[in-house]
Amino acid sequence: MTRDEIVFQARQWLYVPFVHRGRTERGLDCLGLGIVVAKYFGVPHEDMPDYSHQPHPRRLVLTTMRKWLKPMSLTGNLTGCIGVFAQVKLPCHVGFFTMKEYRPHILHVRIDAGVAEEPYDDNPVTRSLRAIDVLAFPDMEI
Repeated sequence: MTRDEIVFQARQWLYVPFVHRGRTERGLDCLGLGIVVAKYFGVPHEDMPDYSHQPHPRRLVLTTMRKWLKPMSLTGNLTGCIGVFAQVKLPCHVGFFTMKEYRPHILHVRIDAGVAEEPYDDNPVTRSLRAIDVLAFPDMEI
């Protein structure tokens, strides 16, 4: 699978509303978006159906995601990769890196807007998100 194919598939979910632990066209959360795209490509994965709204230091989504995704560099071409973001210290959000209008964007799920694609640089909504890890589907073309 190519980076563009991953982004194309993730964009098919734009405007789907936010639903905590959602995994269908009726609603998604940020991890759900990654899960439905992984399923589309037949990527083996492990879901975490019992997580809370708040990050928990002993139940880190990042630990589970690293079991089925490959680590990537925080620099270079991030298109099609999954960013793991933190606010303060703990991982709390995931989304796909994209490029749109020659600017880095993040395709993610917002509580107030559902699935959205927004500039990752210089955007009040995404400014507070700090990328702490970048992961890719194992078969993504580099």
